[in-house]
Amino acid sequence: MKETKRDILKATCKSIEEARSSFESHWQDIADYTYPRSYRWLDDDWTSRGNKANKKIIDPTATLACRTLVAFFSSGITPSSRPWKAFKASDARFNGDHEVKEYLAETNELMDGYILQSNFYQEASKVYEQCALFGTAAMLVEEDNKTHFRCETLPAGSYYLGVDPYQRVNQMFRKIQMTARQMASAFGYDNLSDKVKEAFDNKNLRDKGRFEVWHYVGPNDAYDGRTLDKEFMSCYMEAVGDTDKLLRESGYDEFPVIAVRWKSMGDDVYGQDCPGQIILGSIKELQHAWKQIHKAWEKQVNPPLNAPESSRRTTIETFAGAVNYHDSRSAQDGIRPTYQVQFDTQGVMMGVQDLRSQIKDAFFYNQFMMVADNRRSGTKAREIEELADEKMNSLATTYEQFSNEFLDPFVNRAYNICNRRGILPEPPAQFQGTPFTIEYVSVMAQAMKMVGIGNMDRALAIMGQVGTIRPEVTDIMDADKFVTQYWERLGVDARTMSSPDEIKGMREMRAQQQAQQQQMQDTQVQADTAKVLSDTKIEQDSALSALVNQTRAFQ
Repeated sequence: MKETKRDILKATCKSIEEARSSFESHWQDIADYTYPRSYRWLDDDWTSRGNKANKKIIDPTATLACRTLVAFFSSGITPSSRPWKAFKASDARFNGDHEVKEYLAETNELMDGYILQSNFYQEASKVYEQCALFGTAAMLVEEDNKTHFRCETLPAGSYYLGVDPYQRVNQMFRKIQMTARQMASAFGYDNLSDKVKEAFDNKNLRDKGRFEVWHYVGPNDAYDGRTLDKEFMSCYMEAVGDTDKLLRESGYDEFPVIAVRWKSMGDDVYGQDCPGQIILGSIKELQHAWKQIHKAWEKQVNPPLNAPESSRRTTIETFAGAVNYHDSRSAQDGIRPTYQVQFDTQGVMMGVQDLRSQIKDAFFYNQFMMVADNRRSGTKAREIEELADEKMNSLATTYEQFSNEFLDPFVNRAYNICNRRGILPEPPAQFQGTPFTIEYVSVMAQAMKMVGIGNMDRALAIMGQVGTIRPEVTDIMDADKFVTQYWERLGVDARTMSSPDEIKGMREMRAQQQAQQQQMQDTQVQADTAKVLSDTKIEQDSALSALVNQTRAFQ
C-alpha cells in the first residue's frame, strides 16, 4: 500500500519523539521541585491542571532563585524600557556613510516599536525560565494582523525538536489538545474527521471533549529557491483517525521556531548543564532535610508517651498546664515520653543554609543581588560598573548562546515579517541588497564590552600624562577613530554623531575663523610695532640710530 503524506509525516514525528524520551524523567523531576505547572507530561490530562501541584516543594529557594535569574535576564538582555539592539552595516565601507547610519538607526527604532507592541517581552521571560530549568526553550513566532507578529512560548514537554547536519534546530513537532469548536474555527469544518464533526454538531459536546492535534514544522523538500514554495512546511493533522486528509498545510519563509539551548554538546538535540539540571540533587536534599526537621520538631513538641494501664479508661490531657491524676505509687508509672529527642537544630540549619547557598549559586542569585545591594548602599558608580562587569563575565558563555540561538533568530524573523509587510523604510540606493548585522547594547552586552572600554580609558589617561612632558606623543592617537569606537562600544545612537560632510564643514569653518583671528592678531602686532617706532626718538650713539645709519649707507 502506498504511503500517504500523512503517514510519512507521522513517521517523521515519531522519530523526533524518540530522541527526547531519555530527557523526560529528568525534566519531570526538575518541574516537580521548582515550577510544576511549567511542564506538560505525556499523559497530561487538561481537566486536572488546576489540581494542587506544589506537593514536593517545602522550601521554595530554587523557585525564588530562578525567578530572580529570569528577572535579571529580562532586564539585562531584553529590557522593554530601553534599547537592547542596534543595526550596523556589516561592510566596513559603509561605516562612514551617514545616510546608511541614519537608515539603520531609523529601521532599528521602528523595529523596537513593533516588538514593544507584540507580546515578545512577556514570552521572553518564559524562555529564560524554561531554559534555566530544563536547558531548552522554544518560542513560536507567527504573523499577526494586529501586531504584525505574535510569540508563543511552548511549555517544556509539549514539543519535540530535530536538527540538521550542523546541529541547528530545523524541525519541531508538538501535540495540542483542542475542542471541536476550536478545530472548526482553526481548520474549517470540512477538513475535520467524522468523529470531530459529530462532536461539533452536538452542541453539548463542542467544548467538552478534547482531541489531540499534531503540528509539524520542518524543511520543505520541494523548495528549490526559485519557485513560490516556502522553505519550511507546516502541517496540522489529527493524531487519531482513518482519514488521510491533513487539517491544514502551509509554509514559512524562515524557520518560525526560536529554539534556545543553555549549552549544546556534540549531536545532542536538547540543552545541558543548565542550573536546574546541575542543582537538582541539592534541591531534593533540601526538601528531604526539611521533612526530617519537621518530624524532629514535632517529636520534641508532641512526643510519643508512655502511660499506666489504668489511664486507658481515663482522658489524658496533653495541653499546656493540664493536670492528670493517677493512683500509682511509683513516679515511673506516671505519664512520660517514650524517648527523648535530642535534635541538633543549629547544626541541621547550618546544613540547610549550605544547601540554599549551593542552589542560589547555581542560579547566579548571589551575584545579581550583590550588584543590587551595592547600588542601594551608595557605592560609587564606577565601582558598581566594575563589579557588574566581573559578574557578567561569568555568564559570557551563556549570553553568547542566547545571542546566537535566541536574539539573532528572533530579530531576523521579526524583521523579515515586517519587511514583507512593507512597513519598514527603503534603504539608500548605495545600500540596496547589502546585509547588515545586529549589535546588542543591553546591560549584559555592554558589560562584555566594558573590558575594552576600561583599556581605552587607561590608554587615554596615560596619553594625557605623557603628553604633558612630550606633546609629540599625542600624534600616535587618531582622535576621530578613538572617539567613534568609544561611542560604538557604549551603544550610542549613530544619529547623534555628525556626518563626515558636516564634520568637514565645521572644521573648515573653524580653520577659517582661526586664520582670521591670527591675521587680526598679526595686524595688531604690526600696528603696535609701527607706533612704537614712530614714537621712539633717535638719539646719537643709540642702537636705533646706528641701525638707521646702517640702512641709509646701504641705500
